Amino acid sequence: MEANTTTQRTRSGRSWWVAGIVLAVVIVVTAAAAVLVGSEQEPVGYPPGSPEAALQAYFEAWRAGDFEVAYSAMSEQAQRHIPRRDLREAATWADEEQVRVWVDRRTDHDDRAVLHLTIETSWDGLFGPDRDRHQQRVTMVREDGTWKIDTPMFGYHPW
Repeated sequence: MEANTTTQRTRSGRSWWVAGIVLAVVIVVTAAAAVLVGSEQEPVGYPPGSPEAALQAYFEAWRAGDFEVAYSAMSEQAQRHIPRRDLREAATWADEEQVRVWVDRRTDHDDRAVLHLTIETSWDGLFGPDRDRHQQRVTMVREDGTWKIDTPMFGYHPW
């Protein structure tokens, strides 16, 4: 009888040991995932009148479907390259995408600024969720005291 009780205690002890290891692994994986997800930058409010705030306003107008505001955020030079109707039509293929944009840094040159961005696009692919992350530069120019996008863009993508 005693050997049977000892075997049960050993099995019971091993079960707790295995359960403890599994729990520790789950905690470590969850913490690592939280660190990875938490490392992404949250939406930032930029100082009013800055090139970053002007670009952010363009992206917000694009997301909201306010193409008049998005178009007016572009410089005269950019508007010459993109007809207003083409901007509206470009939104039809972009509806399925989710996009996040980070301003990594900014370089200034008189009345021009170059915003160095990271753009992450995710969508439902053929085999499940898919995503792309790339760097992009957007040139901003000051026109009549207001920062405008000088890089012709369709949504989040340069033309």
